[in-house]
Amino acid sequence: MNSGHSNGIKVVGYFDCYGGGQVVVRERIAYVGHIAPPHGTSIIDVSDPSKPA
Repeated sequence: MNSGHSNGIKVVGYFDCYGGGQVVVRERIAYVGHIAPPHGTSIIDVSDPSKPA
């Protein structure tokens, strides 16, 4: 992970998961669609961005 700053973007949290192809955030939930099986889709609570779960 880098220093947390890149072109005006600051990292506030981190969630380690397999590579995602598409990320959608709706009402404090992030849905990460993974590229390769068997990982399917990860559903991540991002209501506290500093501690995604």
